[in-house]
Amino acid sequence: MNRFDPKTGLFSAITQQDGIRGNSVVGITSDNAGMIWFSTDKGLSKLDPRTKSIRNYELNSGLPSNDFLENAVFRKNNQLFFGSLNGAVQFNPDSIRDDTKPFPVYITKLNVLDKARPLTSNPVVLHHDENFLSFEFAALAYVLPEQNQYAYQLIGVDKNWVQNGNRHVANYTNLSPGSYTFQVKAANSDGIWSAKGASIQLVILPPWWATWWAYSIYALLVGGAIWGYIRFYTNRIRQQQELEFNRREAEQLKAVDELKTRFFSNITHELRTPLSLIISPVEKLLAGHQFDPSTNQTLALVQRNANQLLRLINQLLDLSKLEANRMTVSLMRGEVPQFVYQVVESFRQAAEQKGVALVYTAEEFPPEHLFDADKWEKILTNLLSNALKFTAQGGSIKVTLTSVLSPVIKEVSSVQINIADSGIGISPQSLPHIFDRFYQVDYSLTRAYEGTGIGLSLVKELVELLGGTISVDSQLGVGTTFMVTLPVQPLSASTNAPKMRLSANKHTTIEQLPASTSRLNSNQPPKHEQTPRLLIVEDNSELREFLTMELSAFYHVQNAANGEAGWKLAQEELPDIVISDLMMPKLDGYELTRLIKSHPDTDHIAVVILTAKAAHHSRIEGLQEGADDYLAKPFHLDELHLRLHNLITRQQRIRDQYRRQFTLPDSPTPLDITKDPFLRRVYELLDNHLDNPSLNVDWLADQLAMSRKTLYRKIHSLIQLAPNELIRQYRLRKAIDLLRAGRNVAETTYLVGFKSPSHFTIVFKEFYQKTPTEFITTNGKNT
Repeated sequence: MNRFDPKTGLFSAITQQDGIRGNSVVGITSDNAGMIWFSTDKGLSKLDPRTKSIRNYELNSGLPSNDFLENAVFRKNNQLFFGSLNGAVQFNPDSIRDDTKPFPVYITKLNVLDKARPLTSNPVVLHHDENFLSFEFAALAYVLPEQNQYAYQLIGVDKNWVQNGNRHVANYTNLSPGSYTFQVKAANSDGIWSAKGASIQLVILPPWWATWWAYSIYALLVGGAIWGYIRFYTNRIRQQQELEFNRREAEQLKAVDELKTRFFSNITHELRTPLSLIISPVEKLLAGHQFDPSTNQTLALVQRNANQLLRLINQLLDLSKLEANRMTVSLMRGEVPQFVYQVVESFRQAAEQKGVALVYTAEEFPPEHLFDADKWEKILTNLLSNALKFTAQGGSIKVTLTSVLSPVIKEVSSVQINIADSGIGISPQSLPHIFDRFYQVDYSLTRAYEGTGIGLSLVKELVELLGGTISVDSQLGVGTTFMVTLPVQPLSASTNAPKMRLSANKHTTIEQLPASTSRLNSNQPPKHEQTPRLLIVEDNSELREFLTMELSAFYHVQNAANGEAGWKLAQEELPDIVISDLMMPKLDGYELTRLIKSHPDTDHIAVVILTAKAAHHSRIEGLQEGADDYLAKPFHLDELHLRLHNLITRQQRIRDQYRRQFTLPDSPTPLDITKDPFLRRVYELLDNHLDNPSLNVDWLADQLAMSRKTLYRKIHSLIQLAPNELIRQYRLRKAIDLLRAGRNVAETTYLVGFKSPSHFTIVFKEFYQKTPTEFITTNGKNT
């Protein structure tokens, strides 16, 4: 019997392997309950379509014969009729009731080595050589007992139940020593399985040489011999070298540590001098107010990045001091709530500019305490900088200051500062490592905020130096909370501590975003229609705005902050060139290049990869994705200008070559020599429908499955012609071939889709500077 599944459109066969007695189905019908009845050459069968279970009825079930006739089946009012070799069978399926009366199952006999073993104990304990077993069992179901079915399982040997049919014996041979449980269950003649089966436990003892204590003795003997030899050998070597090794190791560790610390300090100090020579002149130039806004913006960019580098160097110096144990605690007198307030306020302007709510709350404190203001400032600055960096526009940062009383003297002994943000959060697998030096969380959401990985490490080491604690709680997409506990001392502990003075305007801790100007507007219209269109895809906002400012004088520039936005703009605007970074959130440069070069709407766009990944394999991978050029950071602007100019020049030469195919009558047909697949598709469509005078731009866009705007941009990028101009010039170029082939002017007019010879003659002369008749005459003379 074959079953058809309308959802999948496939057939499945139901055969003897599924439980049918006969493999030849001769009649089939159904009853009111949805059961399927079918007659075979070995009795009747009932199939439940929902559970796929099958029940069989034979001579011993009351049938006159097991052999039924083909197509001898009839149904009326849920009365089923089947014809057999020994008369007709009539019954109502509703009158057939399954025997659901519970019945017990017993294990009646256990044979060990063909000898009966009494079942008086559970478990049954056997020797290692008594491993040939035979179980006999029976079900006390007396309605057609010959149709009772059995299934058994020896746990430890059988992974699944073994279906035994109506046989009530199970045999096992060569069982290994171990513990087993034999269980059996049965089904009566109606296929109802017993709710509770029978089971018996067996234990086959191992031989004495394979017992656990024997293996323990073997292991002890071997291990003792190996251990004795190793101990003898190592003791002899250790006695000779231990003192010398320890002495050399201590000297080497000390020398390496001193060398690392000295190099660390020297290189960072060497960097501070040129940075000072950069920052000071830039500040002087900015203070003079003698440059135009564009120049001031460039100088501000230099100043911000130089200050960021200086802060990084200061952090490295602090780490080197901590490693060399040269950083000490310097206590100062001050009001803790006011100090924390001034540090928080130094971030106020940057938070407002980014659209982040910055909230500070503090408890009432006694007037003054002793604490290390310099290290507190570094701790809070790093934590607030991180919070602002990873909190998007519309988010919030909450700073809470609470006091912790000493249980002994009932005075403030420490303060707890909680900095909670609603930023992107930290994944659970990265959370234990965020205080590790140079560790950075690396996934697409954090690439736009990439740093150095030393800020939080410095924070943790400074907190531990002060005798405090720091912990973090974070959830991805919800936010992060840093909980810092720092000790304070009462004024009586030191009367000579200096007074702490701090101005909130002293600290520039966050890079200010560049002010937007009309010159940097990525949506400004081009100065001329022929101005090359350029798309910059870069996740670093300052570099993106800098490139936009530098290139906007020569190109119509648009920009995007990530690969996904860049791909959308590339499809909408179809620029001539895309400049893309590699490491970007959402969609990296490799994926963006692959999408541009594989999509038929954008495959003509030149792609320049501009990235800090200068390794050879990175260049090869970028070029394999289809990039037209690869430029590594740091780059020179004149080189970038030259590479872009060369790409534009190459594209212009290709456009000129395509246009000359129409203007030069003696050149081959454009369809024969054009290599661009998109233009070939356009030419084939025009060639097949050239005699249609109603052929227009809308029809062509519909045939190419793209919008009218996209079609215009695509054709204009490839050949610098509007689609309607391309259609007209292709008609005229095709007319040249027809006239040269001997067609007259009237025939050619209608074959290339013009409505009248007079209009055709005017357009032809306007384009080729001669009439069709003059061309025929000239062509004939030349021939």
